[in-house]
Amino acid sequence: MAVLVITAMVATILAIHLGGTTASDKSIIRVKLSVGSTSSLNFSLNGNYGIEADSSISLSTGTYTAKIENGVVKLYKSSTLVCSGSSIKVVERARSSGYNYATIKTTKYGTNNYRGNIEFRISGSSLLVVNHVYLEYYLYGVVPNEMSNSWPLEALKAQAVAARTYAVRYMGSGSYDLLDTSASQVYKGYNPYYTTAIKA
Repeated sequence: MAVLVITAMVATILAIHLGGTTASDKSIIRVKLSVGSTSSLNFSLNGNYGIEADSSISLSTGTYTAKIENGVVKLYKSSTLVCSGSSIKVVERARSSGYNYATIKTTKYGTNNYRGNIEFRISGSSLLVVNHVYLEYYLYGVVPNEMSNSWPLEALKAQAVAARTYAVRYMGSGSYDLLDTSASQVYKGYNPYYTTAIKA
């Protein structure tokens, strides 16, 4: 009985220390995407999006361009200016079915789909592109790329625990938490066909 009481106390202390499941937990990870040194990036949105700084702006499915012009970030749809600012965060909004995703071509992994929000900032003379994504969705893009989706479920579960622990360890200040490369953990966005890794 004493062992059970002590175990419960330790679990409670750890839950409080790690943030438990309250609103204070670290549920969003910020991943810098490898887009190279560019001042302009074409990408596409599928679903329902908006702009964090201006709730009146809606972004429908289609192709967009983020570019640096005159010291600010500007977002265009075709040749039409959507908004501009020192940084721009494209944010997900609710949709009736399916899920939102942004399609972005990286220099490391080619074209992939990314869930969550996409932030564009200026870093020197280049765009800094950061994916703000729920930690669990981040794992969907890490586990099958650090291991094979065909590996046994229990092995993938262990990788998920290790990847989550690593990610939380490096959450902090600055413009982003992790890189999308093996310098942090290999992250290639969301692929719904990696069903075993997602289950893990």
